[in-house]
Amino acid sequence: MSNGASGNGEGAGSSSGGGVTQSERTGILALLPVIVAIAALVFFAIQIYYMRSLTGAETPESQWGRSVYLFAGVEAIAFAAAGFLFGREVNRQRAEKAEARADKSQKDATDAKTTTADVLSKAKSLKELASLKAGGQTQKAARYGPLGAEAATVATQTATQADLEEVAELARRLFP
Repeated sequence: MSNGASGNGEGAGSSSGGGVTQSERTGILALLPVIVAIAALVFFAIQIYYMRSLTGAETPESQWGRSVYLFAGVEAIAFAAAGFLFGREVNRQRAEKAEARADKSQKDATDAKTTTADVLSKAKSLKELASLKAGGQTQKAARYGPLGAEAATVATQTATQADLEEVAELARRLFP
């Protein structure tokens, strides 16, 4: 039982790295730029307060010149930090909008595929009925042949008209 001191059970004490898990470490690293940006802005505010204190008549010109020189550098860093903080929010909103557009496009594509499959299925049914009706015309002509040429022609045309109406009715039902 050599690990009796470290075997207190499972939980926070059982992870390596001083009790900080990988996800906690990643979270801390993700916050680090924000913390640095806020610190830069706080330092900039302190610098502004300091510069205001130097505006009196007793401040030597050389000290004022050096302070303005340093203030310009701090100002640039502070503006970059503010840009980072505000730009991050703008980019997050843009990314969310882009994801919403992508989701909608994906749904539209899925709907289009479903509609296409439905239309193709209906068209196949209509094609099969039309083929059956067209193939039956030869058999009808032979069936009505004993009536005589003129009567067979009239009977075939009537049957053909009924077949066309049946195909048209199916087309209307399938494609309203």
